[in-house]
Amino acid sequence: HLGQCYSNLGNVIWQILSEIHLHEIDGEQFSGRDLARTMLLPESLAKRLVALLAAEGLIELSENSESTLDRHLSLSQLGVSKVTHIITESADELSLEIYATDAKALFAQI
Repeated sequence: HLGQCYSNLGNVIWQILSEIHLHEIDGEQFSGRDLARTMLLPESLAKRLVALLAAEGLIELSENSESTLDRHLSLSQLGVSKVTHIITESADELSLEIYATDAKALFAQI
């Protein structure tokens, strides 16, 4: 869903995009330093992951600081599209699981 190059980093990348998305929904500014603190990542790793996601066009960094860690993070249009797609797909899979569970329960009663 996030691309072949993220196969080993999938969960971490998803968590980062989710954190940024949730802070945007809440109208809060969220920096690379906030990301490191929230996800318990070393700042050096957070900085590299932020640079990777920015280079891939999934996030944008504000120009409010020279330090990458102090810049505010936001999802790019591509990032919003990816997060929305994954959430929608997950919701569809969850509802299929619920329908399957309901069907099993119904057939168990018959």
